[in-house]
Amino acid sequence: MRVEELAPGIWRWSAGERWCVYVEAEGATVLVDPAVPDEPERFFRALDRDVERRGVPLAVVCTSDAAAEAARPIAERYGVTVARA
Repeated sequence: MRVEELAPGIWRWSAGERWCVYVEAEGATVLVDPAVPDEPERFFRALDRDVERRGVPLAVVCTSDAAAEAARPIAERYGVTVARA
């Protein structure tokens, strides 16, 4: 898994061939086309920590059916609905 900070509060990580984006927006933590990487324990520890630290809702936005399917484990873990862009 590669993780890169693109700007303050905006990160991307790799999950196989897919790049996923994390954004610390004002009213939510937004994941765009998220997928669980090959290090799921590390990934979920970090995301759990960020969700708790920020204290705002988690939002999952996907741009395709394949991305929505890859996001399902994340959406289920946090009890959120996947929005389609």
